[in-house]
Amino acid sequence: MASQDINPLEQLTEDLAEHYVAMVFRLTEHFAPVRPWWHAGLTPDQQLWRWITGPREEILTWLAAAGAAMGWTSMEEVLANVEQIFTSPAATDLIHPQIVAQIPVELLEMVQAAGPRDFGNHIRKMERMIEGRAAAFAALEESDQPMIPGPPDQPPPMPVELMPGTAGWPLYGMAPQGPQPVPGAP
Repeated sequence: MASQDINPLEQLTEDLAEHYVAMVFRLTEHFAPVRPWWHAGLTPDQQLWRWITGPREEILTWLAAAGAAMGWTSMEEVLANVEQIFTSPAATDLIHPQIVAQIPVELLEMVQAAGPRDFGNHIRKMERMIEGRAAAFAALEESDQPMIPGPPDQPPPMPVELMPGTAGWPLYGMAPQGPQPVPGAP
């Protein structure tokens, strides 16, 4: 009879299992309401902002290292073939285990949640948006105002006298004036 009795801790675990699962789903809304973040109903600008301020640098650094191990020579080539890093049978032989061990957690979450193909599409979309943003900022920086050099900082060679007794250096061109008397000085 004693062998059929359930351990009290085992009974407690079975009783709380349903409550625990419900609690996890309820608290997920508070701890991780937008997980994974690229799936949430974000505007493209919000997605881009989260990509730039978030894991972009470390993910692209890791992808560059893995892509170099795969034999690709440029980042464009890596981004074009990013799915093969995760799906190609040759990747296990080409990518060194030390590189694999350094995979960023965010990258792993993105690939596991969305799959390699959708992950690749997302990365390429974000990088195209960054290029477009940089082009837009370059267009805004480029002014349509001509570059006119400032006036010279030297006076004309001779004093100008328009009326008798008024000889002096002219003000036009912002040229410096000759010595001026200080008001109130003896």
